[in-house]
Amino acid sequence: MDEHPELPKLRVLVDAARARLAELETAYTIAKARVDSLPAGLFQRLRKWCQERDRLRLVVSYRQQFFGGAAAAGRGGGGAGGEAIPAGENAQ
Repeated sequence: MDEHPELPKLRVLVDAARARLAELETAYTIAKARVDSLPAGLFQRLRKWCQERDRLRLVVSYRQQFFGGAAAAGRGGGGAGGEAIPAGENAQ
């Protein structure tokens, strides 16, 4: 079995390429870990504002439900307790 005359040179080049690939993979893994940690770091810094935003969203949602239903009932557009009571029947 005859070896190709450039085989040792090619093996050296392949070994160098493998070493370079390992270096690049290490650098990529480090950079990816930093990027992946950014959302967690941002949330830690913005946590109290995020909580306040979520609380306000809940308050607004509740008020829209409460006042939206009360406004529709007050306009007489639903019948579920929204009719006006004449003054004479309301007196005790």
